[in-house]
Amino acid sequence: MPRSRLSLITAGILLAGALIWLTLGRTVSAFLWVAIGFGWLLTALVQSKKSSEVVPAPASRLVRRISRLILFWS
Repeated sequence: MPRSRLSLITAGILLAGALIWLTLGRTVSAFLWVAIGFGWLLTALVQSKKSSEVVPAPASRLVRRISRLILFWS
């Protein structure tokens, strides 16, 4: 899976998480997740223009990214 697609999936998960935080009433956390999600979306767009490098194990890398975000912001 190309690195840009992996970043795009991560950004989508972050933005969905922001919606969940917003519905739970935690607006500050939601806005932080939205900012990080848009940053990751921008990163995905830049990566799609640069190269099409393939990530060898996308599932484990995606889980590691999400778990780091959850552990850092929890």
